Amino acid sequence: MVLTALLLVMCGGQAATRSLSPQVLMVKLSPDEAKQLCDWLAGLYGGYGKAVACDGGSEGDGPTDQASCVSGYMQAEAKYPTCPVTVGQFQACQQWRMQNMCVAYPPPSSPPDGCAIISSSLCSTG
Repeated sequence: MVLTALLLVMCGGQAATRSLSPQVLMVKLSPDEAKQLCDWLAGLYGGYGKAVACDGGSEGDGPTDQASCVSGYMQAEAKYPTCPVTVGQFQACQQWRMQNMCVAYPPPSSPPDGCAIISSSLCSTG
């Protein structure tokens, strides 16, 4: 659960990740690469400090800022060094979550395999 939460609020814009290979393991990213991924994730939310509002008042919060996003990622990386999630799996999972954030349960489509890996004991506490 910890890595899942950190990965969800971690990182932002697709152009920023063009130099990141989708096959690279998340736990192998350098701080500069983590910044790129944080920028990509923030971009999904419309920028740092933004949230996606859903009907009924619920919302999904994006990363607050790049520094805390990268810090959270590095802490998760140290705690889960054997997490097998790749950049591509992470991105596919985050895009699916954004598409289904405001959809009533159950979502209309199954999540990508990466979502199950992110939620596994190798990458989170629950």
